[in-house]
Amino acid sequence: MHSIIVFVETVWQDLKYGLRQLRRNPGFTAVAALTLALGIGANTSLFSLLNALLLRPLAVPENAAVVGVYRGNDRPSSYPDFLDLQQRVTAFSALAAGVTNESALDIGNTSEVILAEAVSYNYPTVLQVRPALGRWFSALDETAADQFIAVISHRVWERRLGGDPQIIGKQVRLESQWYTVIGVAPKDFPGMAQPILTGIWVPLVPYARHNSFASRLVTDRHEGRVMVFGRLKPGVTVPQAQAQLNAADLDLRRQYPYLRTPSSPLQLVSVRGTTDSGYRRMVRQMLTLLMALGGLVLLIACANVANLLLARGVARRHEISIRLALGASRARLGRQTFAESLLLSLLGAAAGLAAAHWTNRLLERAISSAPSPIAVGVGLSFDGRVFAFVLIASILTTVIFAMMPAFQASKTNVVSALQGSEVFARNRRLTLRNLNAVAQVALSLVLLITAGLFLRALHNAGSIDPGFDPRGLLSARLFVPKPTFNEVTGRALYRRIVEHTRSLPGVRNATLSYAAPMMTMTGCVTPETDQHAAPSVTAGANVIGPNYFATLGIPVLRGRDFGPADNVAAPPVVIVNETLARRYWPGRGAVGNRVRVGPGCDIGRGASAEIVGVVQDAQYASLEQDPKPYVFFPLEQRYAGFLALLVHTENDPSGWATVLRRELHGLDDRLRIYETDTLANQMDKTLWQTRWEATLLVVFAVLALLIASVGVYGVIAFAARQRTREFGIRMALGAQRRDILRLVIGDALLIALAGVGLGLLASLACTHLLRSFLFGLSPTDPASFAGAALLWTALSLIASSVPAWQSTRVAPSKALRHE
Repeated sequence: MHSIIVFVETVWQDLKYGLRQLRRNPGFTAVAALTLALGIGANTSLFSLLNALLLRPLAVPENAAVVGVYRGNDRPSSYPDFLDLQQRVTAFSALAAGVTNESALDIGNTSEVILAEAVSYNYPTVLQVRPALGRWFSALDETAADQFIAVISHRVWERRLGGDPQIIGKQVRLESQWYTVIGVAPKDFPGMAQPILTGIWVPLVPYARHNSFASRLVTDRHEGRVMVFGRLKPGVTVPQAQAQLNAADLDLRRQYPYLRTPSSPLQLVSVRGTTDSGYRRMVRQMLTLLMALGGLVLLIACANVANLLLARGVARRHEISIRLALGASRARLGRQTFAESLLLSLLGAAAGLAAAHWTNRLLERAISSAPSPIAVGVGLSFDGRVFAFVLIASILTTVIFAMMPAFQASKTNVVSALQGSEVFARNRRLTLRNLNAVAQVALSLVLLITAGLFLRALHNAGSIDPGFDPRGLLSARLFVPKPTFNEVTGRALYRRIVEHTRSLPGVRNATLSYAAPMMTMTGCVTPETDQHAAPSVTAGANVIGPNYFATLGIPVLRGRDFGPADNVAAPPVVIVNETLARRYWPGRGAVGNRVRVGPGCDIGRGASAEIVGVVQDAQYASLEQDPKPYVFFPLEQRYAGFLALLVHTENDPSGWATVLRRELHGLDDRLRIYETDTLANQMDKTLWQTRWEATLLVVFAVLALLIASVGVYGVIAFAARQRTREFGIRMALGAQRRDILRLVIGDALLIALAGVGLGLLASLACTHLLRSFLFGLSPTDPASFAGAALLWTALSLIASSVPAWQSTRVAPSKALRHE
């Protein structure tokens, strides 16, 4: 016990001594703390984003008991499966299902696209979220035959309804159905699809009565796109519940033969961050890259602070030697160095937290301003995980940058230091400081090259040939509501829309499609014959009207385009792109062959259709490097209420939005019109994430470059000051100013070239991991590598010019007296 008390007292004394040293040198303390704050603050903001999207549990009571059901990386269940699991599994106090869908909300005379969550009645039972107003759903609400009720989000209530306290009982229209509002969700509850913000919640079964997408999910056991999640009963463990689920799942696969395809077992995963597994993979990949590069910034900051401490240690060598001569142990001096470094690191962490609070607000605004038709947003608040991350980062940075100063202090030669000769004897080999400077150059060069690659890729994406000419193309999202229109009257309206739009002066062509370019659906596709020899693929899909390819300028290479005869009374037909044709019929004609498309196509289900045409590959969904398999269906055979009107104008289409809205409303005022935008703008919006990532990387690169440049300057300036007496001797013996300049600048170039060499090697080893981000640009792009290397070489010359010039201005007589 006594030894513990002594140890605590010693640590306390070391901390007080370190605090006095920091207060005694406010300039050093401010520079070092600011350097650490930049590194820790940047990483804290990135971790806050990772925490919000991947780690943070739902903001619901007892959130540890809420788990999601997955099979591998997918949502495993159809709604009929969910109902069976709900009856057979007893490990949950409640098991709920939900489906998210882009939908149209009308309030008064305004319309907008929102995210709707169609959920089972026990959704609120699982989440235990109390509404801000009104109530949630009950079992009776799901089975009521003539009742349509909804809970709206707090954001919609405030922004669209002015926070009306009398909202309960009023009606809003979702797609074609009027819903009575029974509740308002709490302000801090975004739904189960974050960072996409849910705008409205409705019971799933009633919603399926007027929405064809939900109707398929509710009735078809093959439609496995239903989100299933539950709340474990008290005392039930995840393995126990998982065993029950898989036993019930095995029974279902025995009961329904067409479910016997090989699959991985069901898994229960704590619901954290975003629940969509595909989005989690994308976010994890992006944030892993950003966190790794942010870690480089922190390492550069640590190397810089280590150099500051090394220089300060040289200045304090006389003090250290006196303390050693008076009996202080080298271990005690090392502990004091660590204590001082820890205080410095904590000070930097506090400043970094303040900086991260500000940058988090910038990130929140940037994410909420993403060019998405549906509201997105994420709260980057600090919580226990963020504070733990900052504390761990502080301790790690202390260890990283305090090791070398502590080592230097422990190796101080008492006799040489007291005589004042130690530094002069070793002033030509400031190894630790030079190595730190080389490391800073190398690490910052990796960041520079990465940022350069992203910027080059962003520029490269703008020059990618999408396979069609977006100039002159305008897109308008339309909704033809039921029951106002049925399939017959809806098709008739579509024909009138296209004919009327084509007749407008200045319009070259017009067509309709379910998904506009840069948007897509996906579906299972496989040849109808020889299925085992040709496994199915997940292909992009679109439902298109006549003249779609002519409007976009995509040539039909073989076969024909869709025509008026391809209607509901005719045999089903499809058109495929070159990539899909080559995959299944290489060297042979795809036209005339048959494919199965849709859920279950790999087990003989799905719709059978004949291929009547092959079109040129194009970037239908995104500006990717390689074309993907794609299949097109005729609109006359697949009716849809949501469509995009594509208009090819003779001049700039940006001025056509108002004209088109007016003409379409005049054609039929029951038609609802949403986003109207040029296709060029829509293509530009697809680059938003890459542009956002490139912006962050440029910020990191500039930050790293600034810190490393200051570090290199400090090393050169300190070394030049330490060599003042040497320079005086050289000049006294006849050396010219240019000789001194050559010595100082030569040292700087050696540091820069060594760092550049190591940085280039590290970049060559690492940048291949960036291939998927670079839009066809090589991860070893010579221009990016050469540009970064030349930039650092130029910066090293600039950083060394001031201390070199100052070294030549000192008179030899004064330099010879310098200590």
